[in-house]
Amino acid sequence: MQDYDYCYYASWLVTAIGFSWLLLFIHRRLFDEQYFIACLLYWAVALSLLSFVEDWREQKEWESFVTRHRCKIVEQWGGTPINGEYGKTAYHCADNFIYWRELK
Repeated sequence: MQDYDYCYYASWLVTAIGFSWLLLFIHRRLFDEQYFIACLLYWAVALSLLSFVEDWREQKEWESFVTRHRCKIVEQWGGTPINGEYGKTAYHCADNFIYWRELK
């Protein structure tokens, strides 16, 4: 396991504990419309935070893959230009495959 995996799983645990506490607070302190709005905000923040963490982990996995497989960005292969899809980059790796990755 990589270091970023531990950070990833720890962030899920901290998020679960923190948001459970926040949901309990919302449930006990707010009523009717305030409760509904607070729950909507709660889920909006929770989902956006988890989406951010997922994107961060995916980026770290890709960086680890590029390092482990000694990938380099290429614009041509065997003297022929590589015409990839718009917004993607070609990586030639030590396993002699070309991987396409979306730019972020």
